[in-house]
Amino acid sequence: MEADGLDENFSGAQISGGIGYNRQKVSLDFTLAIRTAGDYADMLNEDEDDVVAASGSLNIAYCF
Repeated sequence: MEADGLDENFSGAQISGGIGYNRQKVSLDFTLAIRTAGDYADMLNEDEDDVVAASGSLNIAYCF
């Protein structure tokens, strides 16, 4: 990431998983991902244990 004189690299481990439900024409899926956040803690001047990087998605589909 480069912006306003800031040059930062983000890398690390990530784990993700999900669960889903399917019934005839309807599908419901949930996915959660959590990754190491040490690089983000450096940018925010916070203790590494206080910062968590996570994302999730909920997908609903209907087949016509």
